[in-house]
Amino acid sequence: MKKKTLFVAILLTALLASVSLAANVSVKLDSINGSSGMNVQNSSGTNVATIDSKGNLSIVLGANYKVNNATLDATMLPYADATYNTVGLALDHLLYVSPGISNFTNSPNGAGDSATTILENGTTVTSTVLKWVLNKAMTNEVLDNGIGSLGAGAAGSHSYTHTNTYTTDRTYNLTAYDSQGSASASTSIYFRWKWYVGVNGSATINDAGINALGYQQLATSRALTVNNIAASSQYIYVCYPASWGTATFTVNGLPNTDWTSTTQTHVNTSGGSVSYLVYHTNSQLTGSYNITVN
Repeated sequence: MKKKTLFVAILLTALLASVSLAANVSVKLDSINGSSGMNVQNSSGTNVATIDSKGNLSIVLGANYKVNNATLDATMLPYADATYNTVGLALDHLLYVSPGISNFTNSPNGAGDSATTILENGTTVTSTVLKWVLNKAMTNEVLDNGIGSLGAGAAGSHSYTHTNTYTTDRTYNLTAYDSQGSASASTSIYFRWKWYVGVNGSATINDAGINALGYQQLATSRALTVNNIAASSQYIYVCYPASWGTATFTVNGLPNTDWTSTTQTHVNTSGGSVSYLVYHTNSQLTGSYNITVN
């Protein structure tokens, strides 16, 4: 067995020396785990391989192997592939992580972080805080809306404050790049008008009265349902932008045409002004009502 171990050591030494993996490779008898074995060392006395008494070979990781006086790495080892023709390129391809952006949010005027923010028409945004998370280090990050390059970015959380005034819909687009690819994400701010539903004791109503109605929602159409509207000798009002068209009503599950409509300019609490259709029941009502508008 010792002869076999010595033969393997000499063969390994010759092999290492022949391909310049270690300068002045030598074989040194040693005692390994109480048994006779051998170490293969370089000229500085550092073990580059170990052979136990049974002839089992172990290459020492971290040894300073060299080829033509250059430290050996995976890019020096050929690999049988037309595109990835070294082990280094193949490993880079297999281990590559594509760029990723997550949790891209906006906070206009400190409204709170959200992927989509809806504001009332008439609101003026003067500052928008953008936040996002990168899954890895990036070589560059780019935001639109006149912002441009933010430079390289580390993995983790990022933020940017855009000091800019706007009053209409806006979408921010972020693109992050590494050396091989890119990732994109977007976050949006929308401006909307409200519909209003509620009760009032008068057959006419002004801006303050509309703004005080009990049920309100930012929306894009007149379609709505409000249940359990409590009236006590009051008119029920339904108000929304005139551009949303003429309403048809269902009251407590039945079609109902007992409504009067007017058109008036309405100024909301954010200062936005637009033409509104203002409906109210033809008579004062008492009780609980479920209203659907189509």
